Amino acid sequence: MGYRQALVLRWSRRDRLAVLVVAVTIAFLTGVTLLGLAMAGQTTAIAAEFDSPGTVESFDSVDAARQEADSGEYVLPVTTISVDGHQRTVIGIPNPPPEVTSRGQTFVVPSGQDGVLASTTQVRTLDERVDTTSGSQQVTLAPRPAGELVPDGWYVTSASTVETLGPTGAFVLSPTSPGLVPTDGSVPLLSVLVFFLLGTRQLVDVLLLASLAGGVLVAVTTFSVTRVIVEDRRDTIAVVRSTGASPQSVYAIFGVRALLLTGIGVAFGYALGLVLVRVVINTAVFAGAPTSLSIAVSPEAVRLLAPTSAFIVFLGGVAGVIAARPAVRPPPATIARPSSALPTPDASFAALRRRLRPTLLDWGALVPSTATLSVFVVFVLLISASGGALASLTPDDQQTITEADASHPIESNVPAAYAETLQQQGIAASPEILLFEAAKGEPFLVRGVQYEAYASVSNPTLVRGRAPATADEAVIGADLARTLAVDVGDSLTLGGSTRPAFTRVDIVGVFTARGVEDDQLLVSLETGTRLSATRDGVVNFIRTEPIESGDSTEPTISVLDATARANETRTTLRLTVQNYGLAPVDDALAVSLGGDTREVPVELRPGQQRRVSLTFPPRADGTYELRVAGLSQSVQVGSGGGGNALSIELPTEVPTGAEPIVRVTRRGRPVTDATITVTGREETWTTAENGAVRIRFPESGEYTLETTAGSETARTTVVVDESFDRRFGADLSVRPQTPSIATRPTAVATLNNPWGQPVTQTVTLVQGDSAAERELTLQPGGTAEHRLRLPYRPAGTYSVTLLQDGQNATATQFEVQGDERLAAALASSGRQSSGGGIAQAIEIVFGNIQVLVAAMVALVGVMTIGATTASFARSIHAARDEVGVRRAVGASPGRIYRLVLGDVLRVGGASAVLSVLVASVLVWLLLSLGELRLFGIVLRPTFSPALLVAAGASALGLALLSAVVAATSLVAASPATLLAPVTRRAPKRQGARSSTGGAEVSSDD
Repeated sequence: MGYRQALVLRWSRRDRLAVLVVAVTIAFLTGVTLLGLAMAGQTTAIAAEFDSPGTVESFDSVDAARQEADSGEYVLPVTTISVDGHQRTVIGIPNPPPEVTSRGQTFVVPSGQDGVLASTTQVRTLDERVDTTSGSQQVTLAPRPAGELVPDGWYVTSASTVETLGPTGAFVLSPTSPGLVPTDGSVPLLSVLVFFLLGTRQLVDVLLLASLAGGVLVAVTTFSVTRVIVEDRRDTIAVVRSTGASPQSVYAIFGVRALLLTGIGVAFGYALGLVLVRVVINTAVFAGAPTSLSIAVSPEAVRLLAPTSAFIVFLGGVAGVIAARPAVRPPPATIARPSSALPTPDASFAALRRRLRPTLLDWGALVPSTATLSVFVVFVLLISASGGALASLTPDDQQTITEADASHPIESNVPAAYAETLQQQGIAASPEILLFEAAKGEPFLVRGVQYEAYASVSNPTLVRGRAPATADEAVIGADLARTLAVDVGDSLTLGGSTRPAFTRVDIVGVFTARGVEDDQLLVSLETGTRLSATRDGVVNFIRTEPIESGDSTEPTISVLDATARANETRTTLRLTVQNYGLAPVDDALAVSLGGDTREVPVELRPGQQRRVSLTFPPRADGTYELRVAGLSQSVQVGSGGGGNALSIELPTEVPTGAEPIVRVTRRGRPVTDATITVTGREETWTTAENGAVRIRFPESGEYTLETTAGSETARTTVVVDESFDRRFGADLSVRPQTPSIATRPTAVATLNNPWGQPVTQTVTLVQGDSAAERELTLQPGGTAEHRLRLPYRPAGTYSVTLLQDGQNATATQFEVQGDERLAAALASSGRQSSGGGIAQAIEIVFGNIQVLVAAMVALVGVMTIGATTASFARSIHAARDEVGVRRAVGASPGRIYRLVLGDVLRVGGASAVLSVLVASVLVWLLLSLGELRLFGIVLRPTFSPALLVAAGASALGLALLSAVVAATSLVAASPATLLAPVTRRAPKRQGARSSTGGAEVSSDD
């Protein structure tokens, strides 16, 4: 074997250790790459059903929109009008209107051909003059259905009407799928899938940075090992140089040796990475982590791993050539005599130098160990920042109230009224909706909030602009503002998050906040509801200041209604109860009526209400105290011994000549054979079996009707006038009668036609911002119900109004009951979640990310130990003679280890400090270049003293462990072996003489 083959192929234990270090590094890169790409593919596959059905793009003018619009796309001009002093957005819709289909459901943009249509919050239908950019014009306002693509708060009209009013811009709506990610400036109508796709692309970018870091470790490892080999082979190199070998040939020998070493390590590491990543996944599944990753070497993985591996092999070869330079560059006569160390320092530094001088090691290990530990600290900083980024996707400020076991907050549904009730109890609470958005090629998070409530919990600082005042205004975090290149005064178009929709918000402020909160956009709750699948009055979660949990066994039940009836044998109590907590209730409920207590089994899901019945001993009519679930109220049994139970029902306003139906009832039941008289008229009327009779009023005036049934009498007054219209008789109520904060009550209008001819009316129920309109025709004597589901309301008194043809006909009030136990109940409760659809995708995605981070943490530590061990190996190897002397004069292995650790505390301590500084500078540079983002969140480490100290201490610990590993071979060897000259040690294999001069080359094991 010639000297070339010997120098290239004779490998020592250190070389095999270097191969292992390279393999571990490549295993790390292979593992995280396959995990990241598998996660990206899994996310795409799971969320594929949420592919956007189209896109929308905003333009400053109609002409610009028309120039950019392709065939099949719609141009929707917009303008702004002033209604009652408030600025309103008006959008023009072409004819026929566009529609998009998502997951088998069609979403229609409402037609605006009949004038300007308001949202359902508008109930008037009159013509009105509005102020526009081109002056004051007459328009028609009419209600329209809610829930289409266009925001509920916008007015809708024809495109020509907007052109007349003076357009201020336009949208281009494309009703076809843009592919996975829009490539132009448009935003998807359904953004959640695009958010995750862009987020996983950013994850791949982070993996590429990890590849560069791995290349640094491999280069340092290869350099350190080759440097030791060069030092051992100085005599051999001197001989081959003296016998005619050129410096280039020696460089080539060590370059090929380093390439071979690195190449074998890369090949072995690739196989090891495939094994380790499957071990990680199997471990995660065994531990119960929500992951479903399937690892496969995809073409994309090959495209990423192949150039990365080639780059690392190249770096290894370059490191081998550089490591050989000190032994190749000098003249052959001086190669075997290494140059002396640094010049003697000034005497003033002698004492300090003696204290810092290592006993066995030298300061030559400072640079390579600093390089390897810097990579480790960079990973520590990035992993800590990634943890904060992932935590921000699950709300982490103070205390978060969500449905228990919801896979992610967007799967959770909590009544927004809970937050207002908590606020009434003096607890800062912020109801919020979480949205996933994508714009300008960037994924980012949006929160629907009530800004004042949000500020009471998160304490953001407005650095520019002001707080939002209307539903279409928003404030943006400083980091996100830089990412999207927007500022105060700009507008931002948003697509729907989990339902197809779009809107536009005006940026009125920029804020900073703790952690990663300033990577988010804050919009109103109304906007959040428009863009998400949440219902009105429901949010994903409520963030609060810390609140104490009460007794978790205390039932979270409210009594909505209670009625009691008594006869000779028993008293029957009927209760309508509801579970207002977030945990299911399955318990025996104690009910006390007038001092008697009974138990009734109650099983309620969160938010569920039901009726339960139980019996008590018979009792006389009267008022009794009802106690149940920690609450008390009065219940009437029978008539209570007082009051008039007889009543007359008829319209209070009657047109002249009409013959309405008059009903006589007793406690709601019809009274037969009741006698009715009318003042000023001699005739009398008698009710039929249904308690009704028709009475004609031929002349105008005011009349008093009196009815007699047995010993009971009742009176009522009616006004007759020819100007009165025939309207429905109406009985307006709210069910249940006493709703709780956890109840969505229903306003019910029971309508009847008391007239002798058909009547048609437009009836509208109105409560706050909620309204329900219906055109109804009833035949004579006919009845019907009109209902409005009311939103969750905090404790307080509210009114419901029934309009007939726009006129105020009937009104009633209802009271929402609060519960002081709410805070404690919410703090200790939770409920099950079915977890399907997008929630399942999120659960798996974030479970996968947790697995990825866990794998990175485990492998980075092993990788760093190996590389740092190689960096200390040269310095320890150079001290083998001194170790041999100390061992020969009686030094124990423990003494040698203590000396090594003492030296590493000096050299490694300096390396740890320098690595923290270098890593901080590198991370800062990457942040400045905008390269550190994950799912739209800037991976900005806190750089807190605690984090930096922890990172430095971990780096020092790895240095100590690496030095112990590197010193083990010396401590284990016999003193005689350590003291033998390098060229005369007995090799395990006989060295070969070179053809150039017979130099003996041996293997050092």
